[in-house]
Amino acid sequence: MKRAKRILCGLLALTLTLSLLLVGTVTVAYAAKTAEQEAEGRGYPIHRLEAELLIDALAAATGGYDRYMSVIPEPFTFLPARTRAVTIADGSMSSGVLDSFGRPPRDSGKFSERRNAITDSQRLYLMNSGTLHQRAWPTC
Repeated sequence: MKRAKRILCGLLALTLTLSLLLVGTVTVAYAAKTAEQEAEGRGYPIHRLEAELLIDALAAATGGYDRYMSVIPEPFTFLPARTRAVTIADGSMSSGVLDSFGRPPRDSGKFSERRNAITDSQRLYLMNSGTLHQRAWPTC
């Protein structure tokens, strides 16, 4: 029974890894601009999800949420459990995952501060993160 469980967990991990490799990046498709483009399937500009949306999507899919706290003493130094990343207004509250996926510090609020390039640390987190694996398959 123990061996079958390990094999099943290995197959689940392999499935997740293959799906990440085949998809390549997390993308969003927008509505087509014209009926002709929609008919031909070429009216959907594709771009990456922002860091906050990606982390919230992973949290909703796995049921595990990150804890956010501020190193600066403030009225809200610790945010409650299950706080969504998109609701964090303060730039001093962050996590390593949000920083890795390009969340800006929100000092000036400029869109140009956001880093949308795909990095090796992002790929490693999605493929090898023990925390993400435990959230997705807590019994493995």
